Amino acid sequence: MKDTCWFCNENESNEDKVYNVAMIRRAKEMEEKNVAIPRCDECEARHRKGHTLSTLMYVGEVVLIAILLFVVKLDFIYVAIVYLILMRLLSDFSQRIRRATAKPYKAVCDVYQNEEVSELVEEGLQKRDDSR
Repeated sequence: MKDTCWFCNENESNEDKVYNVAMIRRAKEMEEKNVAIPRCDECEARHRKGHTLSTLMYVGEVVLIAILLFVVKLDFIYVAIVYLILMRLLSDFSQRIRRATAKPYKAVCDVYQNEEVSELVEEGLQKRDDSR
């Protein structure tokens, strides 16, 4: 029997489309766990679209920073300030994009609502940055 997609709670999940959440605890001994969250084809396509849009947004930021540094020749400190401001704004905007493209279902940035992930967080583990 196949699992139901956790993200939409409607469709049958596809084993090839599972969303893996790598969890890690950095202590005296590093502990790693992986949570495989069932996902269907439709939700994976929605998540891929959100990821692509977010990636393009960050590429645009890199281009802007390069222009400020090498074309406008702005002092490095000002470029660093622009970078910090943009990173904060783009981080929030990235989550909004991911949620908007996943609607009416859950986005990948909502995996902390998953019961198994939530329990691991309570145990002191954190989501690794390179989870996919």
